[in-house]
Amino acid sequence: RITPAGTPAYVLGLPNQEVRTALNAALRATWITPELERILQQSIWEIYDMLTHGDAAALHEHFQRLYAGIPTDWYRNNPIAQYEGYFASVFYSHLASLGLPMVAEDTSLQGRLDLMLRAGSTVWLFEFKVVEGDAPTGEALAQLRAKDYAAPEVEKLLQVGVEFSASRRQIVGWEVAPGACCHPE
Repeated sequence: RITPAGTPAYVLGLPNQEVRTALNAALRATWITPELERILQQSIWEIYDMLTHGDAAALHEHFQRLYAGIPTDWYRNNPIAQYEGYFASVFYSHLASLGLPMVAEDTSLQGRLDLMLRAGSTVWLFEFKVVEGDAPTGEALAQLRAKDYAAPEVEKLLQVGVEFSASRRQIVGWEVAPGACCHPE
């Protein structure tokens, strides 16, 4: 295929997870110093452990730090914080960088689930909502419960309702369905 500039365009297809992982490791080795790689690996393992062990409280704190670290200038004269898709995209891309199996906007007979992530034998179901003001409404978790997306063959299931405040640009509600968490908060 030729680009509008008249140069050839190539699409690199990656046939499977093993090849994707190897390519990412090779690219990372050329771009990142060994010290930074050590720090990144430690952070990745911490998040992976949170996910595989069902530690919803630690994951909540992690995402609060992530959203707090987004510079305020990125919001200036920009209504992006009003949109659920913005918050969901940051959340999704952060978790997608771990390479775990994920499905966003999964449509089924029950409706459309915002995000499903599998970490070992733990499955996380996330529903996102943007709320008016600074107070959570409970609407995100209520929707998860009402739709009953839970799969019976899952060993550990966490249903997490995440609510964002457009004015605070932060998570204001983080609810885990009672009894669904293998490590109660």
